[in-house]
Amino acid sequence: MLRKLVLSVVGLSLVLGLILGSVPISFSQKKYSEAPMLAELVKAGKLPPVEQRLPKRPKVMKVWKEIGQYGGTIQIAHIGWSCGLWQANREPLMECYPYFTDRVQPNILEKLESSKDGKIFTFYLREGMKWSDGTPVTTDDVKFTWEDVINNKDITPYFPTWLTVKGGRPTLEILDKYTFRLKFPSPYGLFPLRLHGYNLHATFLLPSHYLKKFHIKYASAKDLEPLIKKEGYQPDEWYKLFNRRLEGTIVWNIQQSDIGAPTLTPWVVKEKPSPTIVILERNPYYWKVDEKGNQLPYIDKIRMEQVTDAKMITAKIIAGEENLDRINTSLTEIALYKQHEKEKGYRVVLMDSEVDTWIQYFPNLTHKDPVWRKIINDIRFRQALSLAINREEINKTIFLGLGIPGQASLRKGSRYSKDEYDKVYAEYNPEKANKLLDEMGLKRGPDGIRIRPDGKKLTIPIEYFEVNRYVGPVTEMVIQYWREIGIEATMKLIEGSLWYQRQEANETVMSVWHACHATDDVFPSNPFWFVPYGSPSWAPLWQKWYTTGGKEGEEPPKEVKDLFKWYEIMQETTDPTMRIRAGQQITRSQAEKLYRIGVGSSPSVAIVGANMGNVPDDPSVPSLWLTWNAEQLFFKR
Repeated sequence: MLRKLVLSVVGLSLVLGLILGSVPISFSQKKYSEAPMLAELVKAGKLPPVEQRLPKRPKVMKVWKEIGQYGGTIQIAHIGWSCGLWQANREPLMECYPYFTDRVQPNILEKLESSKDGKIFTFYLREGMKWSDGTPVTTDDVKFTWEDVINNKDITPYFPTWLTVKGGRPTLEILDKYTFRLKFPSPYGLFPLRLHGYNLHATFLLPSHYLKKFHIKYASAKDLEPLIKKEGYQPDEWYKLFNRRLEGTIVWNIQQSDIGAPTLTPWVVKEKPSPTIVILERNPYYWKVDEKGNQLPYIDKIRMEQVTDAKMITAKIIAGEENLDRINTSLTEIALYKQHEKEKGYRVVLMDSEVDTWIQYFPNLTHKDPVWRKIINDIRFRQALSLAINREEINKTIFLGLGIPGQASLRKGSRYSKDEYDKVYAEYNPEKANKLLDEMGLKRGPDGIRIRPDGKKLTIPIEYFEVNRYVGPVTEMVIQYWREIGIEATMKLIEGSLWYQRQEANETVMSVWHACHATDDVFPSNPFWFVPYGSPSWAPLWQKWYTTGGKEGEEPPKEVKDLFKWYEIMQETTDPTMRIRAGQQITRSQAEKLYRIGVGSSPSVAIVGANMGNVPDDPSVPSLWLTWNAEQLFFKR
């Protein structure tokens, strides 16, 4: 059974630390190698030699299994958002090694020094590093980003909260061409781990030579006017133009990424043949090499296509039109994938998942309906909802018996949680669920559905969008389980941006997502599923109260204020033991209060090219590894 092969995170840390490493290692090489397509450009005089394109000390990647070969195209499809593409082009200032642990090491940076009191951080850029267009990366970029973007209220109306400590904002000091320093007025012990966050390199390091063309301080109003008009903004809305161009430098989705925008990622946007297709090509100035001195990435191009629904993804997979996918696949279709894999040139690989549970239901505890709020804030109601779910049946029906039924928590082996929390109110016990609802005075009507105190039927509208392939089929089963205990629920599929709008506006009653951010590299810095300080949230009004310093929203109860307190301790302390203890308090609170209701974990189905190399052969490795390390994947000739 696959589940017996899935190791704990502790075991995984050892495996990844020894096998894939990706830790800084000593490397001196006078001669580097490059992709044939780049060598041809060098020969034609269109590119400088590879030694001049790499930084003085490039980052050396220890590849998973073998030195790769150059060439080929990754083909990915997606629904609504390009998670795979973005993750493949994710390059933070700091990275965690071993992967999915909270131990950070330099990535874009060559070095980061922290003072003992956690207030002063000194950053060292890689000397000779260049943007994808060949322009040097220096502290000029940092100075521009700090002074003209972060501290410009037109561009950034609200100073980033994650850069703010109790004493206020940090100050920037430029030391030389490659060194700068941030000084915080109070301790920020978690700051290095924060720099591992998604796309946070953009917080300090934007391509100033490019973005100055769209900034009113550096470009004339006359030059900006036609650009502003072309984007459809008002004449004085230069900052909207700037933000649009800023988004274009970050490969997040195919609609916003701009052709040729300077970046530090492995691939850069080369062309957009249609509104739904984007072609990326290798970055000739990418700053990583393998142990043999071969400039990465190995693969030449990425072709990303946006489709409208999951059925189209399946059609593309079995037609052989995808050779890398871990987001839009499903165990329910694994037999279909296997049927065509040899003929169509791909492989089906079962890997672990970085999420704790593929499905979690989070009711809105601050909804404007006072009757609903009284019901849902009674913990007995949330316990009853959880006890009514037959997780074993869901595991057999949806996850083919390969999953592990359980509650919403962190992945097994986490230093910030206890594995036993996965079992809290996770047994199937409809009798106990009915008893809890009876105790609450929620009597059944003639049709068996329970009646609210105001005389209305107890109906829970569930709004969702297809964040993964399991949301729909699992929710259909859950609705039947809840009906058996007298609770009516409906499900409504809506567009993703609308879902976010309604969620943030405190209009949703119950939502569905998967429990991401469940690994130790992400949870300490961004535990938003456990603490309602960010979106999505199980208490939008309490979230607004916290983020506005009590000026807006609604004051939460003590147990939620305690969550905010422990969250702040995790951010501030320089003592790892204290940080872990605070995290454990947060996860224990979820186990006790059941703010979210999970279903269980299961393996991830990865689709990879039949001849793709450096695909982990260890089923305990989360499939996220594939996209985080796409620069070392290759096609064997």
